[in-house]
Amino acid sequence: MARHRSWAVPGGLFVLLLLGWMVWAGAFRPARPGALPPVGEATTPTPASPPDASSSTPAGSPPGASAPDFLRPPPKSPGRVLAWSFRRRFFDPSAPDPANGQEIRGEVFLEVGEDGQPVRLHGQFRLPDGRLYAEMWRTAGRAWEARFVDPGGPVCFPEPSSPEAMRWAFPPFVDLGKLRADGWEPTSEERTGFDLPAPRSLEGAVPERIWGEGPVTWWRRTVRWEGGWVERAWMAISEDGQLRAVRQERREAGGQRHSDEERVYGPVWVLRPDPRWELLLQPSPEMARICESEKGKAGGTP
Repeated sequence: MARHRSWAVPGGLFVLLLLGWMVWAGAFRPARPGALPPVGEATTPTPASPPDASSSTPAGSPPGASAPDFLRPPPKSPGRVLAWSFRRRFFDPSAPDPANGQEIRGEVFLEVGEDGQPVRLHGQFRLPDGRLYAEMWRTAGRAWEARFVDPGGPVCFPEPSSPEAMRWAFPPFVDLGKLRADGWEPTSEERTGFDLPAPRSLEGAVPERIWGEGPVTWWRRTVRWEGGWVERAWMAISEDGQLRAVRQERREAGGQRHSDEERVYGPVWVLRPDPRWELLLQPSPEMARICESEKGKAGGTP
C-alpha cells in the first residue's frame, strides 16, 4: 500500500535546494503583473492570510508560475562534476517536520553532460546529531526522494522527472542587473555566516576551479501583504554571481514571528571526470534498499 507523507519540506527536497526559489515566493515577485514596486519595498495585493507554500505545482518545477528573471545558470562546465555543501534552518511553529527549527547540513553532487546539461543530481542531508535526515537522487528520467526520520519509519517518494526539471539542478547564480530591476537593493545588513567547508566526501580532491569564493554583496527586499503581513528577504551574492545565502523572515500583522528560513550554499567545486565521483552520484545503499522495496514506496516505481 502506498504511504503518504506525514510531514514534508514544502515543495520537496528538489525545491528546497532550488536554488534561488524560497518556499514563500512573495519576495521574488513584483507587486502586480507588469509593475515593479519601489526599490527595496513592495506591497502585494493578496488575501489577509499568506499564500499556501505547499500548493500543487508541475513536477520538477519550483513553486509559482515561473522562476525569477534574475536567476541564471552558472558558467558552462561540460563534462564536469559540480559539488557544494548546503545548510538550511527552517522554523514554523505549525510545521510537522521533525527537523523544524534544527539545522540541516548536506552535500550535493551534480554531473554535467558534454552538452552542458545536468545528467545526475545526488544529495544527502543530516541532522545536527549526524543522523541521515533525507536523500535525493534525480536524473532526466526518474527521481527518488527518501526520508529517514519519518514517524512511520524510512519512506521513499518516487517522483517524475524530465530534462526540463533537471534544468533546476544547477547551483544558483544571479544576474545583478535583473535583480535590481526586480526591486532588490544592496544593503550593509549581514544576515548569516558562511562557515561551510567543501564537501567532506571530496577530501584529498583537487578542483579544476572553485566558484563563489571571496567577498559577497548583500541584497534586501521587503514585501508587505494586505492584511498587515510583512515578509523580508536578504540574499548574499559572490563576486562571480553565485547565490551564497538566502534569509527570509515572515511576520504577522501584529509583528509576531510567523516563520523564518535560512539557506547557505558553499562554494562550488568544479571537478574533472574521475571514476571516484561515481559513488557520489549514486543513491546510497540505504536509499536503494528503501526505494526498491514495495514497503518503502510512497508511490509508483520511478
